[in-house]
Amino acid sequence: MDQVNLTSDTFFVYAIKHYGMSDFVSEREFKADLARIGFIKKILNRYMRGDSINFRLLLNHFILLHNVYETYVLVKILFYRMDVEYWSQTKSILQALDLLPEELYFINGEIIVLDDIPADEQLFITLKKVLST
Repeated sequence: MDQVNLTSDTFFVYAIKHYGMSDFVSEREFKADLARIGFIKKILNRYMRGDSINFRLLLNHFILLHNVYETYVLVKILFYRMDVEYWSQTKSILQALDLLPEELYFINGEIIVLDDIPADEQLFITLKKVLST
């Protein structure tokens, strides 16, 4: 695990450095991949309001991000960019995809211990069903 402290000053350099497709894409494609996090937030916002969401679309955004970032880097980026109110859902999605490390180091100067974040059990169960079909 790396010891880089993700902050507003270090985030983009970190994201670019670890971008798995760096030899093959433009800046526009890189930014489009990072924009997926915004799409995930919008879907989670609808989920939290109790609105109907497309669970496959939600999973696809995570999977596409995982295609360009190694697991630990992706998880660190997601928890940095996600609002704390979505951390339980983010954790549950990562669990459903078997992408969850034990802890994340140095996000805004703090060690984030993922075991301390409660899971959204209903979301986890729903996503596991979606993944099994």
